[in-house]
Amino acid sequence: EYMGKNIREMFVVCVFVVLFVGLMWRHLNKLPNIRRCGIVIAHPDDECMFFTPTIVLLKQEGIDVHIICLSTGNFDGLGSTRKNELIHSCKLLSIPNSNIVVIDDNQLRDGPENVWPPKKISNLVETFAKQRDIDTLITFDGVGVSGHPNHIAVHFGVVQKRDPSIRVLTLTSTHLLRKYITLCDLPLSILELLFRPNSYLICQPKALPLTNACMMAHRSQYVWFRKLFVCFSRYTTLNTLLEH
Repeated sequence: EYMGKNIREMFVVCVFVVLFVGLMWRHLNKLPNIRRCGIVIAHPDDECMFFTPTIVLLKQEGIDVHIICLSTGNFDGLGSTRKNELIHSCKLLSIPNSNIVVIDDNQLRDGPENVWPPKKISNLVETFAKQRDIDTLITFDGVGVSGHPNHIAVHFGVVQKRDPSIRVLTLTSTHLLRKYITLCDLPLSILELLFRPNSYLICQPKALPLTNACMMAHRSQYVWFRKLFVCFSRYTTLNTLLEH
């Protein structure tokens, strides 16, 4: 009798889980109405290390995708090389050269010790959006995924934009454990949707090999720890975007 009760309880739990996942599954890979999108990044390689699932879905939906990179990534004196690597990576992501803007400004020098002025970022991004008739911007959240100060500065610059007609979506950062469990984070990510009705969960397993290919285009940066990141990070297959 005791075993039978346990089996019934397990059955009820399994049915609940199946129904819950089935209910939430229809919310996967759904985006708000976007006509033209701008991805705002801090450094060359951010576009593929963090945003590949989002870019894959945008391209699947036939949305015009533009990139603005707010530095050349010249921390190690490789700015010119890294700019060319970004162009090659974006080609793999089906983003043409004409849709890429790379900023080289003394106030936005790559490096964790360099303070980027939010007002400067806001002006640059808003000009970029208006010139290209962009209706949605996607960028980092206030943690910047990796905690890099340049990523965080980009977030605060973008959310300070003055034009209310431009939607802003930010990439949700997770704590360390969830960050490195790849697709195993999917159930927790689905659960989050219950508590964040203004968020969007993107799941694109095929983005993993594409991320690897793009990072190979970023040859100067594809060192061992970034290879591990590509293998184990949730951000190569999952993106959670929060609308502001």
